[in-house]
Amino acid sequence: MLTYESLRKFVNDERASKSLIDLPKDFFQQAQEYLKGKESLNEVSWETDSAKRLLQDLLELREKKLLMAAFYKVRSGLQPENLTAEENQFFDQVVKGLEAFRKARSPATKNPASGLEATQDITAFVGLDMKTYGPFKKGDSFQIPGEVASLLVKKGIAKAKH
Repeated sequence: MLTYESLRKFVNDERASKSLIDLPKDFFQQAQEYLKGKESLNEVSWETDSAKRLLQDLLELREKKLLMAAFYKVRSGLQPENLTAEENQFFDQVVKGLEAFRKARSPATKNPASGLEATQDITAFVGLDMKTYGPFKKGDSFQIPGEVASLLVKKGIAKAKH
């Protein structure tokens, strides 16, 4: 059962953590019941007002973390932990929206594949797009996304083919 003290602890823990803290699965239902119980007393008390502000703070903290996690998921494919069912639904919608937005604008920002030649043997590696490239032998010609190609050239591992 949610209390003012436990709500305050959740907010403090959420502020202190870089990732989402683990909330009870029925947290939002508990919060609603807690506030309804306070309001049914027909008293406007500092505790009720403060609890509403704490809950709003907690929701906003988690929303910010969810938005950053969605951005990170689109980049890396990693799913965050400790989402409630409601947050997971919101998170999936944000990820889909970000993916659609990126796909729609990709012709303008996509790094074209670059033709390279390996200047030394290159072991297989995972690129920024989470795809595996290589292995390549010295002298091999290959195509690779622009960002990764730039990095290989910069490190002297490959040279651009003209």
